Amino acid sequence: PAIRLTARDLDVLRWIRQGEIAALDQIARRFWPGVQVAPARARLGQLGATGCLALRWPHTRCPQDRIYSLPRRGPAAVPCRQRPPA
Repeated sequence: PAIRLTARDLDVLRWIRQGEIAALDQIARRFWPGVQVAPARARLGQLGATGCLALRWPHTRCPQDRIYSLPRRGPAAVPCRQRPPA
């Protein structure tokens, strides 16, 4: 599935690229301040489904402990599938 990347999506991807990995709760606090973690989890799931993010599960059952990174691909790879602008 393709999605349209928002400015926040691009900020999240840049931030994760800088640190190489980030936990769901870190991302939610930084980019969805003042709201529950569910909207962040949903959007990160969409970004993961398009190939923008890779989900790295730590050895825990807690969903807030999900770890995200950028996918490991060659330097010329397109980072994710986007819908063309309308």
